Amino acid sequence: MAEMLAIRTPDLTRLAAQNDGVFPIEAVARQIDGRAPLLAHGGEMPIFGPALDSDQKVALTMPDGQPMFAGVPLANVIFYLESIQIE
Repeated sequence: MAEMLAIRTPDLTRLAAQNDGVFPIEAVARQIDGRAPLLAHGGEMPIFGPALDSDQKVALTMPDGQPMFAGVPLANVIFYLESIQIE
C-alpha cells in the first residue's frame, strides 16, 4: 500500500528526532484530527477528529509549556506515539 501513496509514509518512531529531539505534539494532533489535512494519495483521507473527540478533555503540555486540550482518545494516541520515539 505504501508504494501507492503520493508521499513517503513517515516513520512514526522518529517524529521527535526529525524535530530537533522535541516530540511535535501540536503537529501530530493537527494531522490526526484533520486540522492539517494531507493529501496522501490524491484525494481526501477520512478525518478522524470526530472519532477521537470526547467530552472528556485532558491538557497536554506543549514544548513551550502551554496547555493544549484534547479529547481523551486523541490524547491516548498522542501519548502512544510519544512513547515509541527512538533517537
